[in-house]
Amino acid sequence: MIVDGSTRKDKGQRAIVDILENYGTILGLVIICAVFSFMTPAFLTRDNLLAIVAQSSAIGIISIGLTFVMITEKTDMSFGSCCGLSGMTTAFLLSRHLHPVPAILLGLCVGLIIGLVNSWLVVHLRIQSVVATISTQAIAFGLAYLYSGGVDIHDGVEAPFTLLGKGFVGPVPMPAVLLLVILAGAIFFMNYTRFGRYLYAVGGNPIAAKFSGIRVQSYEVLAYVICGVLASAAGILMVARLGYGAAYTGQGYLLDGFASVYLGCTILKRGKPNVVGSVVGALFMMILNNGFQLLNVDFVMQILAKGAALLLIVTTHSLLALKKD
Repeated sequence: MIVDGSTRKDKGQRAIVDILENYGTILGLVIICAVFSFMTPAFLTRDNLLAIVAQSSAIGIISIGLTFVMITEKTDMSFGSCCGLSGMTTAFLLSRHLHPVPAILLGLCVGLIIGLVNSWLVVHLRIQSVVATISTQAIAFGLAYLYSGGVDIHDGVEAPFTLLGKGFVGPVPMPAVLLLVILAGAIFFMNYTRFGRYLYAVGGNPIAAKFSGIRVQSYEVLAYVICGVLASAAGILMVARLGYGAAYTGQGYLLDGFASVYLGCTILKRGKPNVVGSVVGALFMMILNNGFQLLNVDFVMQILAKGAALLLIVTTHSLLALKKD
């Protein structure tokens, strides 16, 4: 009887650990929503919920791109400046009366170029990814600031371009629609194509992947290119939503971007970056931002609280994994 009771107790503990390990971020999301709705009635209003969805879209798109790179066990520190430079490029072209479609395409090309440069430095020259992408981050920010002179660009940023950031499809904000489309594409490629399987193989064991006939370097290059292009898409979306281009756009996304991916590691694929988890992590971070703003929390305290929340969730996940082992 003692053995049976101990076995049932162990099974119960393992079940709780499994739930927390797999859905810890979602449970945390529910808890913070409950806390903010209790502390301020403005949190659950329709306008505020739509604002959260719209605000989450840019960082969600960035986190999807960053997920591709982190699956390969590399990192990219340049996505914030890539976001700003692409947005400034698009705003500049619009101010010169270029049609929105080519302006957007040229803005996306900025991310493509930055992704190729990052992959050349990391994959071919074998520079540490942190060092290489911090360098490109500084260069991209310097370029955005240099040709804008530190002045925001408002001219030409108008409809129909701004519909990307301010429009609606029925009751759903256009930025959320774009995020869902990108997420659906990412899910398809990661779960139902050879590309996704090979990308996880490259990140899991690049040597074994190479001996299996996988072109490891090609997949690492593609990961950086995807990250750059999606960071550009987020920057362009921010310009459309705000109504102006600014060199500093995206500079505050570094913590939120990495936090989103790490928080997402507690969902679906245990301990592994995945696109669905990253978007949930992005929503988590944006709800924190929104709730703190509604409560008029000081900006420095917001950063401290977000860092503490990230550390708490990731540490709890690691401890649960150790306990399970």
